[in-house]
Amino acid sequence: MAALTETLRILYVEDNRQVADAVAAHFKGDARFTWLGYLTTAEELVAQVASQAPDVVIVDLDLPGSDAFGAMAALRNQRLETRVLVFSGRVTPTSIDQALEAGAWGYVYKSDGMEALLAGVLDVSRGDFSLSSTARKVYSQA
Repeated sequence: MAALTETLRILYVEDNRQVADAVAAHFKGDARFTWLGYLTTAEELVAQVASQAPDVVIVDLDLPGSDAFGAMAALRNQRLETRVLVFSGRVTPTSIDQALEAGAWGYVYKSDGMEALLAGVLDVSRGDFSLSSTARKVYSQA
């Protein structure tokens, strides 16, 4: 992870350009972060993480033709230091379990907003597990 004086390097996997641009604007406008860009599928995730060395990868689960869980598991199996945070419009106990089993450090429901995403990124960058308020509520009711 980045030292205290360095910025956190962020890579995003999101197929919706409007969502990706909105997320990018928040991270680009915050001096704590270096925005590395976004991928529209999970297929190249392991290679991009190996070449760009992000501290945190934010992953949407609903990617056309992509296996987000498989890509997260591949990152975990490579033992790369990058931490994964899911940012999804789908929040079910099953999706949260699958993400955690694949190696995610946290899960943020998109409707919980940008502040929840920023908080989740900071949490996982410190090695803390993170669930947004809605994800925590859904998961605790399972």
